[in-house]
Amino acid sequence: MKKTILILAGVLALLLMPSCRKSANVAGPLVKPASVLFPRADYEVDLAKGLDVLFDWETSATGTVVYQVLFDKADGDFSKPVYVLSSDNNGFKPSLTLPATTLTVIAKLAGCTPGIPAPVRWTVRTYQGADYVDGVQNGEIRNLMVIRANTIDPFPTTVQLKGTATEEGAAIPMNAALKIGQKKGDLQTDRVRGAMECFTRLSAGQYTVTDDLGRTFELMEGGKIICHEEDEAVNENTAEGVYWIYMDFNTMSWSTKEVTAVELWTHPWKLAEEDTAPLTYAGGGVWNLTDYPWVVSGDGVNDTRYHFNVTFADGYHERWAYWDDDCRESGNPDANPIFMNIYRFADGNWTDAWAHSWKTKGDSEGVDKLATFNLYMNNVHAADYVHTHTFKDK
Repeated sequence: MKKTILILAGVLALLLMPSCRKSANVAGPLVKPASVLFPRADYEVDLAKGLDVLFDWETSATGTVVYQVLFDKADGDFSKPVYVLSSDNNGFKPSLTLPATTLTVIAKLAGCTPGIPAPVRWTVRTYQGADYVDGVQNGEIRNLMVIRANTIDPFPTTVQLKGTATEEGAAIPMNAALKIGQKKGDLQTDRVRGAMECFTRLSAGQYTVTDDLGRTFELMEGGKIICHEEDEAVNENTAEGVYWIYMDFNTMSWSTKEVTAVELWTHPWKLAEEDTAPLTYAGGGVWNLTDYPWVVSGDGVNDTRYHFNVTFADGYHERWAYWDDDCRESGNPDANPIFMNIYRFADGNWTDAWAHSWKTKGDSEGVDKLATFNLYMNNVHAADYVHTHTFKDK
């Protein structure tokens, strides 16, 4: 009889006990939403520094609970978070140590643009048993201000400008950038890996900078480049002029200078005065000078040395010139494939006015003739920056 009573009591207890699933959906008195979140609201993280970020919060219960950290876009409600991670210690610890590499992925999914502080929302979800605990699914919500590293991978292979501001609205190709010699004799023949440049005319209007992978680039004030992989970045130009535009994708920086003058320079050493003549910009990175009666003789001695002086709007000067410090190959210029190449030298405080000058063939070609020069500061005419000259009778 006693055994029967015990069995009936056990059955009654089972009937009165809530199901496991139901108990899992009821918040116990010691369970509460995750709160006192750290980092503080709008804490700024520069991912370029590569440092881990520690997230932690106040424990939600004295018993056993499991945590997930949810990340979402700035306007997200966590119904479809962009990223979910268990907390440390397989979800049992009220903290999460997040590597910068993972946070970079999260920031990208949250729509953060590289180089610009942008919010990533985060919160903590608490588990108890098999299901979410009612009322403590999500805790407090914080914004983390994330700055994605302003880098690009891979580098562009080709880059072009196109829009209402470009020459005739046409696509203007950029060239792999040529290094600039900083002193006399400092020949720089190598292109800069990851850097592009072009010489072109811009008018008032808009233009895009697009690469071979369909990415567009925003040229920010202050010289920063921002890559847009999905939306199209449009740039504005306000002042018409002929510009040198330089973009370095190693540092995601850009600069521009207005070219105000390109001049032929010649100065036979027997003559007291140097001679200069302005070239005309013809478009597409090309300058020319046509039928110029240049003077290259003095006291019966020919001296055909010449180069090109370039002035920029900010007062900076360059010498577009022959590769070597002294032209010793004019007797047979065709034997040197780079003889007519143009190299750029920063023309600062040189005392040698003749340095890096070309000579015409045999130092006599063009004497008492009309000279025509064409400068091709692009990679359309040839693989390098080059120039040509022709002569005819006066």
